[in-house]
Order: sequence, then structure tokens, then C-alpha cells
Amino acid sequence: MKPSKFKLTHLMIGLFAVLALTQSRVLWAQTMTNLGTLGGTSSIAYGVSSDGSVIVGQSQTAGNAANVAFKYTGGVMSSLGTLGGLYSYALATSADGSVIVGSSNFAPGNLASVAFKYIGGVMSSLGTLGGVSSYAQAVSADGTVIVGYSYMTGDLIDHAFKYSGGSMTDLGTLGGSSSFANGISADGSVIVGYSYKTGDGTGNYHAFKYIGSTMTDLGTLGGTSSSAFGVSADGSVIVGDSSITGNSANMPLNISAQRWLT
Repeated sequence: MKPSKFKLTHLMIGLFAVLALTQSRVLWAQTMTNLGTLGGTSSIAYGVSSDGSVIVGQSQTAGNAANVAFKYTGGVMSSLGTLGGLYSYALATSADGSVIVGSSNFAPGNLASVAFKYIGGVMSSLGTLGGVSSYAQAVSADGTVIVGYSYMTGDLIDHAFKYSGGSMTDLGTLGGSSSFANGISADGSVIVGYSYKTGDGTGNYHAFKYIGSTMTDLGTLGGTSSSAFGVSADGSVIVGDSSITGNSANMPLNISAQRWLT
């Protein structure tokens, strides 16, 4: 016998009520957890592994004597140490949390910071593109490709870099003096950031995507400048901000990479 419309209606209402109650309980269960510090008064989390089991960032140490990169996993915050100085921070981690990247001072009183990778309890310098400092911003899912930016010789300009296979590669610019890499796709094939368009480094800058060995200008939303800060795992969606027509303020943008292929 087919159920009546009356019974079906009440069955659907009951189902919706159960779903609503379940969603309510899920939302109610969400909490904010204090990760603590490395002994100091404050800490900041910057990155997290794909499954959420490893969190990385920076924390003050006892007496606020130093600011050091940390790894938080299994309810425990651990110091990653430094490259010899008092300051380090971790910005990103590979998908499984085994490779952590960031920057660290070399020695107390030395303002220069160098990009690092942290694997198996060891922090290693990635070097620079000739200048005194470099900064790692992101890492591919498998931890093999790291991107960021580095001072060039003379320490007056920065160039975006890709670090892979033990060497740092200069990604160049969009014609200006400086560029900065901020994000990378899961497989490391798409890198995003921004680059100056003029030679003196004080002019307009545009968001870019870098694929293979080519840096492509992503343009703007009608204004003079734009920046890209993140990219989806498959590299198809890039996000950042852009100034708009007649307004110097930057607005969020969402760019599909497919729209820029020629």
C-alpha cells in the first residue's frame, strides 16, 4: 500500500527536524581552543596541515626573551628553534605537517632573516638570491617546493623565488624591480604573488601567476594595483585584492586561472 500524502508530509517534516537538530548540535559543539605559549605571554598561529593535526606559528618564550617558531600537535606546543638568533616564525606546512617553512634570524642582534625548512627536527637555511635576507611564504602539499622572496645582491630589491631540489630559483618580475611569491598550488606547479610594473619599485604592482618558467600578469579590477595571496589546490582559482576604477582602495578579487590562459 502506498503511504498517504499526509504520512509522507509528516515523515519529511520529521526528517528535516532531525537534520536541523543534528546541524544545531554540530554548530554548538564548535569551540575555540587556547594553544598556549612557549612560556611567554603571547603566540600566533599562521598555518595548519591538511588534516588539521599540525599547527605552526610563533610564540614568545619565557620572560618574553625571544619569539620562536612553533609546531603544535597532539596537544603539545614545541619550539622549532632558530638558525642562531632570537627570532623565528613558521608560516606554512606541507599537507601532512612533516615539512614546515618560515624565516629565522642568524644571530642575536642581527636583523637579517633567512628562509628555512624544518624537517625531522632539523631547521635548515634555504639561502638567498644574493642579498642578506629571504622569507619563505608557502610550501607545496608534498613539501618539495617552497616559495617566497629574497633580497638580491645589494639588498635594495626583492625577487620572488622557488626553492626545489636544493636550489633557489629567481622567478623574475613583471618588468619592475621587485616581486613577491605568496602562495603555491598543491602540486607546486602554480605560484602566485605580485610584482612591480615599473623599474623603480615605487610604481604600480600587479598580481601574477607563475607556471613553468613564465610569469603572467593577472591585471586589476580597473585600478592601478593588485596582489595575489592564495591559490586553490589545483591552481585554477587565485585570490587576493585589487584597487578598482577611480579608487585607490584595494578590494577582494577572485580570479579563475582559466580566464587568463591564452
